Amino acid sequence: MKNFQEEVHTLLRDLINYLRGRNGGSPTKAHLALADAFANYLATGKVRGSKRKQTIAAAEEIVRKRQALKLTGDPFQDWLKIRELILNTGDNICWYLVGDDARYIRLLNKGKLLREELSSIWRQNGYYKKAGVLVNAALEREYFEAPRRSWKGIFIMTLHKSKGKEFDEVFIVEDQYRNRLFQKPKDRSDTKRASYLFRVGVTRAMKRVTIFTPQQDPCHLFTSS
Repeated sequence: MKNFQEEVHTLLRDLINYLRGRNGGSPTKAHLALADAFANYLATGKVRGSKRKQTIAAAEEIVRKRQALKLTGDPFQDWLKIRELILNTGDNICWYLVGDDARYIRLLNKGKLLREELSSIWRQNGYYKKAGVLVNAALEREYFEAPRRSWKGIFIMTLHKSKGKEFDEVFIVEDQYRNRLFQKPKDRSDTKRASYLFRVGVTRAMKRVTIFTPQQDPCHLFTSS
């Protein structure tokens, strides 16, 4: 088991890899600059900028809360606890992105195998020893197997999951309370992110797109002038 500082450094190294690999290996300049800054921090112990310091402080908060968190050995329930812990940190720049993207890992086609593997190492060790290795392996399986699948029939998935796929017709369904296309319509950065994701979903259709939005609270796209 790692001590507190080792876990913080491991978490920051994972964050660096995440920032450099986000958006399908085409990260933004801002994310690359953040990744380089955190890599320099791991090497020198120094970092500039209040927001970057906030992200490092949030990493320490995540590890501290994680060490105090009582896990159950049920990978699904424990995953939800960790994901919510990350989403609820005070830093809303990097860690919120991580937590938000983490919502879609549960949709892996090899999810059942991954859960079995995680359950097995818990039973053997009493904790999720080298869980990151298993998750990375599951992601790699998903990545290499996806292009070989034949998308025939009806499939239900998130907009994130639809990347790289094509269908005759696409239905985009927006829930009134949770699954909104635009969570924060007045937030420019959130609107930009949501617009990109919406475009991904629409362009999956080869013939037709149908969009469902609540009549009493319609999508921001259909109400803005």
